[in-house]
Amino acid sequence: MKKILTVILTMILLATMLLGAFSVSVSAADTIYSGTCGAEGNGQSVTWTLNATTGEMTISGTGAMKEGYSGSPWNKYRSSIKTVTIENGVTSIRSNAFDGCTELTNVTIPSSVVSLGASAFSRCTKLTSITIPNSVTSIANAAFYSCTGLTSITVQAGNSKYRSAGNCLIESQTLILGCKTSVIPNDGSVTSIGSRAFYNCEELTSITIPNSVTSIGEGAFYNCEGLTSITIPNSVVSIGDSAFEFCQGLTSVTIGSSVTSIGEAAFSCCRGLTSITIPNSVTSIGDFAFYNCEGLMSVTIGNSVKNIGDSAFDTCRGLTSITIPDSVTSIGDQAFHDCTRLSRVTIGNGVTSIGNEAFYNCFSITSITISDSVTSIGNEAFYNCFSITSITIPDSVTSIGFYAFRDCGLTSVTIGSGVTSIAYDAFYGCQLLSSITVRTGNSKYHAKGNCLIERESQTLILGCKASVIPNDGSVTSIGTYAFYNCTRLTGVTIPSSVTSIGMYAFSHCQSLTSVTIGDGVTKIDDNAFADCTGLTSITIPSSVTSIGDDAFRGCSALSTVINHSSLNIEKESTENGYVGYYAEEVLTHIFDNDDDMVCDDCGFKRTASSENTEPQNPTDQNGTDENNGNASSSESGGCASSVTSSWSVLFLAVALSVICFRKKKETE
Repeated sequence: MKKILTVILTMILLATMLLGAFSVSVSAADTIYSGTCGAEGNGQSVTWTLNATTGEMTISGTGAMKEGYSGSPWNKYRSSIKTVTIENGVTSIRSNAFDGCTELTNVTIPSSVVSLGASAFSRCTKLTSITIPNSVTSIANAAFYSCTGLTSITVQAGNSKYRSAGNCLIESQTLILGCKTSVIPNDGSVTSIGSRAFYNCEELTSITIPNSVTSIGEGAFYNCEGLTSITIPNSVVSIGDSAFEFCQGLTSVTIGSSVTSIGEAAFSCCRGLTSITIPNSVTSIGDFAFYNCEGLMSVTIGNSVKNIGDSAFDTCRGLTSITIPDSVTSIGDQAFHDCTRLSRVTIGNGVTSIGNEAFYNCFSITSITISDSVTSIGNEAFYNCFSITSITIPDSVTSIGFYAFRDCGLTSVTIGSGVTSIAYDAFYGCQLLSSITVRTGNSKYHAKGNCLIERESQTLILGCKASVIPNDGSVTSIGTYAFYNCTRLTGVTIPSSVTSIGMYAFSHCQSLTSVTIGDGVTKIDDNAFADCTGLTSITIPSSVTSIGDDAFRGCSALSTVINHSSLNIEKESTENGYVGYYAEEVLTHIFDNDDDMVCDDCGFKRTASSENTEPQNPTDQNGTDENNGNASSSESGGCASSVTSSWSVLFLAVALSVICFRKKKETE
C-alpha cells in the first residue's frame, strides 16, 4: 500500500513540475532578438534588443552606431518593428537604420543624439510624427524620405542648426522636409525648397510658395500626385531637376517671370497639365522637362529660350501646334517625339540644328517650313510624318541624317544648294515621291529624271516612282536602297553606263514588272531585287560577272530567265541570288572567249568592249539567212546553245512520234 501511495505521490509531483514548466514557457513565449551595433571596439558599446512579439525595439549604450549602407543588423526583422526607443547615451543613428520599417509608428530620439544618417527613417510610411532634439546638428540627405504618413514635424527649442515652423523642417533658410500638413512660412525665413523636401508626399493637396523663395530643388515635389495647382512666384530663379515630376493631378502651373532655367524632367509625367506658358526670362528648357505630359494641349515658349532639351516635349500627345521663337538655336533629340496630334510647326529663324528624332512619329504635321538658319537635320528627325507632302531643304542645310524623312507622305522634295551630305536612306519608304529637285549651285548633288545623283561617284542615291535613269553617262551605279520599297514603280531601264546595282536597290518594289538591265552592268549586289513579287522575267546580260546573295530571293513570279552571262543559272537553284529558283524556264547562252561572236539561235551579239550588245540578223558562213533554213552548225561558231523552251519540247515530241511510227511499220 505504501509503495502504491509512494508511486501516486511521485506522479503528482512530476505532474506539478511539468505544469510549472509549461506555465514558464508560456510566460516566456515572446520572441526576442538582440545584438550589437556600436561603432567602437567590437561593437558592444551600443546594443539593440527587439521584442518581435510586441514590436518594441530598444537601442542603448554609449557612443555612435556603426555606420554602413548595406542594411542595419536588424534589417531582416524590420517588418516587426513598431516602436523604437533610443536611450540616452547613443550619439548617432546610422544610415538606413530603419529604412523600410513600414510598421513603425513612433520613435523616441534622446538629447544625446547629434546626427541622423542618410535614409535613417526613409519609407517609414506609418510614422506620423517626428521630434528632433536640440542636440542634433546633422541630418543627412533623405533621412525621412517617403514618410508619407507624417503630419507633425517638431524641433525642440534651443537647436542651433535646425528649426521647425508650419510642420516644416528648416535648416538655415532651406526647407529640407515637409509633409502633407505643411505650411511654408511667409516671413522671409525660407529662401529655398531643398532636394526631395516633399518627395512622394502623395496626400499633399495644396502648397503656397512664398515670394522669399528663389530656388526649388531637385525632386522637391516629386510624385505629389494630390497637388492640383502650383504658382511659382516671381522670386524663383531656378526649378530643379524632377521638381514636380509625376505630379499627375497637377492641372495648372504658373511660372514666375524671374525663372531662367527649367531643369531636367521638372514637369515630366504631369499628365493632367493642359497648358503651360514659359516666360521670357527662361533661357533653357531641360531634357525631358515636359516629357509624357499627355494632356498638354497648349505651349507658349518665351522669346529668350535658346535651347529646347532632348525629349523636352516628348509624348505630349495632346499638343496641336508649336511656335519655336527666333531665340532658339537648337531643338534637341526627340524634343517633340511622338506628339501625334501636332499639326502645325513654325521653326524660328535662329534654329541651326534639328536633333535626332526631333519630330519622330508626328504624323499629323501637314506642312513644315525649315528656316534658312538650319544647318543640319538629324537622324530620323521627321520619321513617319506621313502627312507631310512636300519639303524644301533650304540652302543653309549641309547635312541630312539617316532615315530623316523615312515613311513620310512626300510627293516632292527640293534639295538646297548647300547640302553636302545626304544619308543613303534619308528618304527611305517615301512611296508617294514623284518629284526630286536639286537647286542650282549644289556642288555635291544634282537631279535628273527625278533621280538624285551624287556627282563625284556618279551614284544614283534616290529614285522614285516617276524616275527615268539618265542614259547620258552621268550614272554609273545604282546606290544602296536607291529605290527600296518604291511600291509604285512599275518599270525601269538601267542604261549601259551603269556597272553596278547596289544592295537592296530595288528590293520590295512589288509593282515592278519590267526591268531592262544594260549590258554595262557587271555586278548585281545582295538583295538588289529581293521581294519584287510582280517581276515575271529578267534578262541577265553578258557583262554580268556576279550576282549577290538573295539578289532575286522572294521574286516568286519570276518564271522566265534569259541568261547571256557566263554564270551557271539553273532552275530551282539558290545559287546566283535565287535568280533561277522560281523559273519555269531558263534560256542560257554561253559564249567562248573570242570577240564579236554571234549566237545563231537568238541573234545575240557578244563583244569584248563595253559597247551595247544588240540582236543581229545572223547569217551562216556563206552569208545565207538563217531564216531560209541554212543556218550554220554550232560547231563552227563561238556559241554552244542550249534552248529549253516550249517550242523545243513540242518539236522533240513530234520527232519522236515520227520515229516510233516508222519503227512500228518496219516491224510489221
